[in-house]
Amino acid sequence: MTRGGGDGPRRLFRLSFGSERVEAEDEVRFHIEELTERLMRDGMEENEARAEATRRFGDVDTVLDEVEELTRRRERTMRKTDRVDATRRNLAFAARQLIRNPGFAAIAVFTIALGIGATTSVFSVVDGIMLRPLPYDDPDELVMIWADYTRRDVVLPDKSREWLSWANFRDLRNEVSTLESAAAFSGFNPTLTGAGTGAQRLSGAAVSRGMLVDVLGVEPALGRSFTDDEDRPDGPLAV
Repeated sequence: MTRGGGDGPRRLFRLSFGSERVEAEDEVRFHIEELTERLMRDGMEENEARAEATRRFGDVDTVLDEVEELTRRRERTMRKTDRVDATRRNLAFAARQLIRNPGFAAIAVFTIALGIGATTSVFSVVDGIMLRPLPYDDPDELVMIWADYTRRDVVLPDKSREWLSWANFRDLRNEVSTLESAAAFSGFNPTLTGAGTGAQRLSGAAVSRGMLVDVLGVEPALGRSFTDDEDRPDGPLAV
């Protein structure tokens, strides 16, 4: 390896791939000594020649760091090349085996396709239910509150929790200070008629006031949210 400079080209040193830093440092020192002796033969004093050789060669630690970085880059390049070659050989071998055994190849492809399809389906369900956050503000602060009758020896069919009564929900909303807001809901699937297309079954929910804006942080796409007057017994009906 050579490096050009104001004093003409100068040889650095040869560093074999995988050499240790100590061996490289010894070789650097060797070349400095060699240059020092050459300068002394040209008439310089020893101290002056050594200082000049060190100046021309450069800082030893910096040179060693550069060489180590070059060595690491070469190692990474060679490992990458080896992986690419190994992958190419494996693919070629697999292709030859599949061509020789078409029945086995068809079964293998079908099994892989079935596994990918099943995995994709399971992940879609898990992602939608467990991983993907709810599309509301601060979804980690949303809680579901149930009535628990297990300590009162009340036997319920196949479950230990039940919906809150309206009176219990009203007390919860008005008296519990740890909740920023609360709303009640239940399933509601009405049949819509008179729309010109016949009767249509809708999927919806019967909710109390504040369900959209206060609890879920969602503004209605059209119209407004429910009022206090609509959130009482025998209040005006609203959709």
